[in-house]
Amino acid sequence: MENRTSLFIILMFTCPILSLQVYGFNLLPRTVVNDSCHCVNDTVCINVPSFSLHLLCTPQVGYYFSYDPGIDITTRTDYDPNVAGLGKHEIYHIINGTDTCYVFTITVKDLPNDADTISGSRTACYGDTKRYSVIPVQNADYYEWSFTGGVLPNPDSTHLFIDIKFFNSGWLRVRGVNNCAKGNFSYSIPITVSERPVPIIKEAKSNLSLPDSICQNSIRTYTVDGNFSSYAWLPFHGTSPILNQKEITVLWDTLPTNAADRYGHLCVTVTGLNNTCPGVSCDSIFIKNMTSPEPSTIWQFGCDMLVCSDSTALRYTWYKNGNIFEGKSGRYIIDTLNQSSYTVKTCSDTAGICCNISAPYNKKKSGCDETAATLRVSPNPAHDRIEVKISPANTPAGHILLFNQYGSLVFEQMVTSGDFQIDLSPFPRGLYFLEYLGGNRGKLTSKIIKL
Repeated sequence: MENRTSLFIILMFTCPILSLQVYGFNLLPRTVVNDSCHCVNDTVCINVPSFSLHLLCTPQVGYYFSYDPGIDITTRTDYDPNVAGLGKHEIYHIINGTDTCYVFTITVKDLPNDADTISGSRTACYGDTKRYSVIPVQNADYYEWSFTGGVLPNPDSTHLFIDIKFFNSGWLRVRGVNNCAKGNFSYSIPITVSERPVPIIKEAKSNLSLPDSICQNSIRTYTVDGNFSSYAWLPFHGTSPILNQKEITVLWDTLPTNAADRYGHLCVTVTGLNNTCPGVSCDSIFIKNMTSPEPSTIWQFGCDMLVCSDSTALRYTWYKNGNIFEGKSGRYIIDTLNQSSYTVKTCSDTAGICCNISAPYNKKKSGCDETAATLRVSPNPAHDRIEVKISPANTPAGHILLFNQYGSLVFEQMVTSGDFQIDLSPFPRGLYFLEYLGGNRGKLTSKIIKL
């Protein structure tokens, strides 16, 4: 019995670790021998070679023990991450026989897995910003994005997505990265970037760009160069009944009179014929604190006379078939040619700054007023007296009515013959309508201009 006891005591002192493991006691007491003992917790990659644990501890003496595999049994100072395996391992620094100098940990980290397929649109319009994402890559600390169509401003991100503003087509890919290594890239996805159309806004009648300024209440027609599949206009401080055609007519009428900012804006968004990318163009125009007259109407008198309905304009400019009608600058004009189209621009100032243009008037094929053969007025236009002749000469007595351009009756009298005079001097200048009622002639009418 004494011999067995002595052998056990000898084994306890000569092979302390083995004896404690056999009997299942607390194998290594976690007591710090002195303040000079210290080891550093560390994280290492599984692909690094074996290294000495003395590199992590002070003093660099003694040996190391762990319940996990990974310690070189021969030297008991080397650590092989590949043998130890993934995860956190507790290491004991042993000096002076069985005393634990320090307890520390080493975490073995794996390499990033391969990245999966990227999610996101395969098409973009020039200047678009679009978001792309990837599912989490195992063991990745961050993600490295690569695009062949240009340099990405922030290619490395801890997020699972990236926002890209496109100016060129290219291929996009991503991979996971940690401090051990860079994983394999995902499959590259192609992204096709299409150009945007560039619409140029012009005035439809002059084919010129917008002027720097315009008067309030002005009406202008605008268009864009080229043809597109869709149009969307947006006037600011102006109104238009139709906003989805190539040409629009804008009335600049919504700016308050005392507005501090007197700029109007006109924008158009178009879509190209061969792609779905929209293009936008905007122009600004200064709206003067002056008012243009309302667009006038053109009337035809007799065979060859055309009269502008606006009697208050200070300047008239006539156009024939879209071109300036040279030498025609009054309220009425005479033109013997038939089948032409006419417009007249009226201005509220002599400089021709605040103006509007009438709707086109197509002269009648015959060029004559239907009632001119039976009721004639001369002179017309007139300043004061006019002479009225009703044919044939044997016209019976009747009733004469004179209406102003607003439809109000301003003069009436009975006539007993087809030849008489009317004094217009008491009436203001403008357009008047003369009616004759009587006999079997029914009602005869004529238009009169009072100058």
